[in-house]
Amino acid sequence: MDLEDYDFLQFTRCAQEQNLEYMVDFSELFKRSRKFENPHGSVIHFLHLNDLRELKILARRPQDIRDVIMIDDLIQVSKDQRNLDDLENGGS
Repeated sequence: MDLEDYDFLQFTRCAQEQNLEYMVDFSELFKRSRKFENPHGSVIHFLHLNDLRELKILARRPQDIRDVIMIDDLIQVSKDQRNLDDLENGGS
């Protein structure tokens, strides 16, 4: 079965006091994914960074929370770099 055949991905997290269930629409994630072709011609889809961040928040594992902090730092550095580029090129 290809990834495109899945209607959704289901993520669950059990807490001591309750069961929480999250439904994620795979087709929406797939639309926002980034496509790359490797040197052998295979196409690889990567989650959009914002979707990856949200899924890591839902997972709530310690490593995922650390990853969210790293993603947030990466987003901030990227924004700062764009602002610097704009200033150097006479933009706002």
